[in-house]
Amino acid sequence: MLRESQSPKASPHPAIYFAALSPLLSGVATVCFVRAAKELHPIVMLAYGSLFGAAILIVFTLLARRWKPIRFARKDLPLLLRVTFLRAIIGGVLFVYGASMTDATKVVFFTKIEPYVVLFLAWLCGEEKINRTELLLLTIHIFGALVLSTGGRLSSLGRAQLGDLLIISSTIISGYSYVDSKKLSMAIGPMLSSGLSVLLGGIFFLPWVYFAGLTPGTWSPAWWYVIAHVILFYVIALSLWYAALPHIRGWVVSALRALGPLAGVPAAYLILGEQLSPTQLWGGAAVLLTSAFIGRVRGR
Repeated sequence: MLRESQSPKASPHPAIYFAALSPLLSGVATVCFVRAAKELHPIVMLAYGSLFGAAILIVFTLLARRWKPIRFARKDLPLLLRVTFLRAIIGGVLFVYGASMTDATKVVFFTKIEPYVVLFLAWLCGEEKINRTELLLLTIHIFGALVLSTGGRLSSLGRAQLGDLLIISSTIISGYSYVDSKKLSMAIGPMLSSGLSVLLGGIFFLPWVYFAGLTPGTWSPAWWYVIAHVILFYVIALSLWYAALPHIRGWVVSALRALGPLAGVPAAYLILGEQLSPTQLWGGAAVLLTSAFIGRVRGR
């Protein structure tokens, strides 16, 4: 007697892969950013890097639409301005100055506290309910990222710790902007959302470059890292992040950002010579396993 064939399981939504790939690329981009921030002036990086990234994003948006007119309703303008102010301006300033003060591996980790910010805000708004198992997975997830990035070693207080504080503040602001970012992505599309917010941020910083008497300076290898950061983060990682938001709950997208150290820590070793210890490898394994469970439970 033949057994009845079982119905195939539904395939995961592609957005879960976008949400996982984005932090991996972002981790490498972060290392490139930190490398450049230690040589170039932070405001110069924000102005020219943002404008370069915005130009590429907007061109890609036009090509994807085959040069059809882009619809942008007046009601979307407040969303765009809020996202720009929070992520591109306030968050950008805190991040670039923090990156110039601390180590790349620590930056890669501290950008992974967003799940707590997003989940806490969603809980306050009554939009999310999570059980103990999911909370335990998230805790192990973040702890694994900590071990992966730091190897369990703590340093003394100083300039680097001030940079850590700025990075953490930037990450909190980024998490706070999730609701508006999701609405903007659903209204005008992920790539255009990223391109316009980055463009407005670059325009905001550009006058400061000239008013403060700053110049891009002569060409140096640091500018190659700026270009690498722009392409990896603004063009690819951020677009994938925006594309995932409309389909997956915000805190899940944010939780998967803890995958970043898996690519960021090796990149820091290759670019900045930061060592990778066996303890960090155990942390990476914890991040991978909990990411798989979280994606399976919440990301279908």
